[in-house]
Amino acid sequence: MATLLEVKNLVKHYRSGKSRVHAVNGVSLELTKGEVLGVVGESGCGKTTLGLLITRLVKSDSGDIVFEGNDITHLSQRTLRPLRAKIQMIFQDPYASLNPRMRAGEIIEEPLIIHKRGNTHQRHDQVMELLDLVGLSPNDYNKYPHEFSGGQRQRIGIARAIALKPDLIIADEPVSALDVSIQGEIINLLKNLQKKFNLTYIFISHDLKVVSQISDRIAVMYLGKIVELFPAEKLSFARHPYTQALLTSVPLPDPKRKKEYKPLGGDVPSPVQLPTGCLFHPRCPYREEVCVNVEPQLESHGPNDLASCHLTHKVPKEIPI
Repeated sequence: MATLLEVKNLVKHYRSGKSRVHAVNGVSLELTKGEVLGVVGESGCGKTTLGLLITRLVKSDSGDIVFEGNDITHLSQRTLRPLRAKIQMIFQDPYASLNPRMRAGEIIEEPLIIHKRGNTHQRHDQVMELLDLVGLSPNDYNKYPHEFSGGQRQRIGIARAIALKPDLIIADEPVSALDVSIQGEIINLLKNLQKKFNLTYIFISHDLKVVSQISDRIAVMYLGKIVELFPAEKLSFARHPYTQALLTSVPLPDPKRKKEYKPLGGDVPSPVQLPTGCLFHPRCPYREEVCVNVEPQLESHGPNDLASCHLTHKVPKEIPI
């Protein structure tokens, strides 16, 4: 498969008084056409900032973003505008991301108008098709966002995102604000649309269980860096202690089954003053002196399996999920 997106050593720091917040601190990844990459981590790990950097909604400090073979890192807003049709975003809050003064049909039609797709009649027909495609009724065309449930609002956001038939969709916590039953419906909708249109997703979430349901590969972020990258089917064999800590936080459906793990201690270090050596060592139950002094690099531990840890041999071989 052809490479659709390539991110090289992407960095973004925010100023906080005289200090710098290390939001994204040297992230590199590749994404092939039709692939779903899950990006997971705790709040504040930089996963949302990474998505905003790729869409160029936020400007990076350094690094490169190559989309369809073209470097888009430093393109002007005018030059970038046609490319925005190819990279769309689904936002976390399905209410805040919709204009409360616009009707559902107008919200979905807006990108078609901006990018001058079709005439009024053609756009209307396309919006009707999109409403049906995401599981809404044609009668919903003239309703305002406050008249919909949270799940229905997210369906409007999804319809808007696919209206221009993009190549890449970045879904930023698209189900975290929804009830569990509705989460499943939205995940299934995204999977069906991905198959129907051969879409490429970057699916951002804090929930490994949700990410594993839709992703081909999973990237785990901690304090602005990717600490592990592996195929989704190898989730229970994750090698990094942080990934395993995330896994053990997912409750098992059978209360009689127990997970054996060492709980994490302490709090997430400040992104203003990063730890020396391995970023995870202050909380790692396996840490040794080398972890404090030497920063581990992402190294291969099998086909498409990367982890940045000195002590992968010490972590449990499998975590039940």
